[in-house]
Amino acid sequence: MAQLRIDAVQRDFQAWRSSTSKRSKIPEDLWGKALQLLERYPINEVSRKLGVSGSQLYARRKQQATKTNALPTKNPVNFMELNIPSMTALYDAHGSGNRLEIKRFDGLVLAMQQLSESVLLQIFNQFMRGI
Repeated sequence: MAQLRIDAVQRDFQAWRSSTSKRSKIPEDLWGKALQLLERYPINEVSRKLGVSGSQLYARRKQQATKTNALPTKNPVNFMELNIPSMTALYDAHGSGNRLEIKRFDGLVLAMQQLSESVLLQIFNQFMRGI
């Protein structure tokens, strides 16, 4: 399926507005297109271009996520406890600047740097298992 472009959806909204009364509800197919845009564009840009409030978009996205049991794009921060070695083994003594950044399928991101390779691997394994 081809990705929607914001200018095309903007034209769809303009066409709908020009053919309806001011108090009409936005059709579900237009809401669907607006929500698809949020996968590629920031909510403030979509809101501005389509002439809908950001709070309406956010509420629709949350409603859609609830229906599909998916997580919304902007999730509250959740913390995961990791079992890591003592502080003496934590840092890379050679200062090689190892950096690890991982994004899980559910959108959770883990970023670390200047840790020893063995510690990075241990944390990576725990993070991916969701422990």
